[in-house]
Amino acid sequence: MTTPSDDDDARRVRALLRGTYDAVAERYQQEIGGELAGKPFDRELLAAFAREVRGPLCDLGCGTGHVTRFLKDHGATDVVGVDLSPGMLAVARREHPDLRFEERDMTALDAVADGAWAGVVAFYSLIHVPRADLVATLRGIRRCLAPGGPLLVAFHIGEDTLRLDT
Repeated sequence: MTTPSDDDDARRVRALLRGTYDAVAERYQQEIGGELAGKPFDRELLAAFAREVRGPLCDLGCGTGHVTRFLKDHGATDVVGVDLSPGMLAVARREHPDLRFEERDMTALDAVADGAWAGVVAFYSLIHVPRADLVATLRGIRRCLAPGGPLLVAFHIGEDTLRLDT
């Protein structure tokens, strides 16, 4: 059960996250936009996902859209990038004008129809969900997935990553 204080904390975390990514969107694109070139395992996973999953795909936490682009270029016929940050989405739309992007909060997918997506990719994005919201967020993603639809998740490991907890 959440309290009004919990909701306020969650709103503050989302606002901080949105503002931070808005502020660094251009730099993010410069430094991360080409990262898949150096990640053969990620490329193979994403290419297989794009080839095998038939129907609408969602790149959840798409940032500037480099994974969304990769999915489209490797067989996804209907893919949407979803992100919380308007700044990141502005860069995504500029860099990939032929792709579709939507501003949404992955912890609040109520506006997405049940079973709307045949598959979801959440590459390095679920790390931003506060632990207290993680189960509800995953349930929301499951609701948006078509029955049997896969969720492809990636996380960084090691000591070079940081996590902001509330």
